[in-house]
Amino acid sequence: MSGIYFHMRLEFPTAETVRQWRELALLTQRDHLEAVPGFDAINIGDDDLLGGEITVGQQTELDAAIAYLHQIGFPVDKSRILEGAMSAQQEIAAMTAIDDVVGWCLARLRTAPESYCADPLAPHPHAARLSLPNGRPAPDCLRLWAAFDNYYPLRGSRSNAIIADNHGVLVVEPMQAVLRWVCLESIMDEIEDDEDTQEYLSELVAGFVGDFPGYGVVLAEEYPDPLLWIPPAGEPTVIWYHRDAFDRRQAFSESVAAIGTAGAG
Repeated sequence: MSGIYFHMRLEFPTAETVRQWRELALLTQRDHLEAVPGFDAINIGDDDLLGGEITVGQQTELDAAIAYLHQIGFPVDKSRILEGAMSAQQEIAAMTAIDDVVGWCLARLRTAPESYCADPLAPHPHAARLSLPNGRPAPDCLRLWAAFDNYYPLRGSRSNAIIADNHGVLVVEPMQAVLRWVCLESIMDEIEDDEDTQEYLSELVAGFVGDFPGYGVVLAEEYPDPLLWIPPAGEPTVIWYHRDAFDRRQAFSESVAAIGTAGAG
């Protein structure tokens, strides 16, 4: 779609005004929209109330796009527009919140979803309420992504790994089980008569368990093995098992950013 894209973000002078907006505005949103079919899929938290996006189609001149916005009752102050200030990569680099990066990239992907996946998207109907198997809320960035598609991204496209089941619980296992599968059990047919190698790999897994607490999931059956690691605190991270080590890592927001900047440039 050709046109001019506007990204708006609210600014607050103090932390107290941010708190008041989040409490009052979010409650108002819920009061008005909770009963509407499909609300669960769009109720992805506070960040959607702190900004917005709109594209004025078939326009190449900023003044004409602003005039159209005025016509439809959405006045924009031209003096506050940063026209062409940052590239997509620079905008992402300027963001400090993981969820900001994921939300920004998703806004771009929604304009060209075919750049991510040729198959129909499968947003999770309860994305806003996804949880881990222990009952704790799933990381916000995963809930944001699941509202777009209930499959994890991998290498710029959709993986075969489902994010959550029909009950809204992430389809993950404790990292100890995931690590044991990737490092040992998946190749047991090859080493079933080699007790020394089995012992070595068991010790290797025991060491990895201390480095990678939390939950995880295998994203694809390939080598190097890609896993999504969900730590107890911090951002979910894709890690690759290669030659008895996890030397390559990529934060979930980085993997999404790569799709967003390439796909909807």
